[in-house]
Amino acid sequence: MPEREAALRQELVRAARYLSDRDLTWGSSGNLSARIDDGHILLSGTGTWMRYMESHEFAVVRLGDGSAVDAIRPSKEFPMHAAIYRNASEARFAIHSAPPYTTWFACTHRRPESGLFIESMHYLDRIAEVDYALPGSAALGEGVAAVAADYPVMILRNHGVIVYDATVRDALMRIESLELACRLAFLSESSGSPLHLLPPEKIRAFHESRAYKPQEDKAYGAQEGG
Repeated sequence: MPEREAALRQELVRAARYLSDRDLTWGSSGNLSARIDDGHILLSGTGTWMRYMESHEFAVVRLGDGSAVDAIRPSKEFPMHAAIYRNASEARFAIHSAPPYTTWFACTHRRPESGLFIESMHYLDRIAEVDYALPGSAALGEGVAAVAADYPVMILRNHGVIVYDATVRDALMRIESLELACRLAFLSESSGSPLHLLPPEKIRAFHESRAYKPQEDKAYGAQEGG
């Protein structure tokens, strides 16, 4: 096994455990992938549980036709992951999961505000909503493909979320920041205590300063769907 592929497998295993340890996934829900090269990705095998994920449980999949190079059967969600790697050149890792508060938003056909805290401004500045389609279907892949180039966070209506980034840590931060923003909104509504968003000029200043991390030159605060 090439050294790069072995390293990617270990990164994905650590990410799976991280998600499970923080209740950002449950049971056999969710899947992860990583770009090996322009023609191949690693994708978690069908029926795998993130809590018990092992490095040998990832399939090497041809990005062109979805066929597996090895004996591991890939997750049925290949069309969704493939849509990301085909349309977002910066994507190196993708994570699909169903965190509880994020899934509540997905089932109410809403998305959280990004102007709540530093991480939400950075990681949630571009969120799209994708209409429900059968898991693993071509239609779901097409829905993701339509927005993936510009939106690294995609809330899947009545399903969950899929995110991507250039590093696995940043992909995890997108998931965790999203779940926190959704949880804060839920608690705010439940308690009757309103959240106070930062004013637009302060959000603009944050992005223009690049104070948190360098960002691509894409419009912040962009929203899609709804």
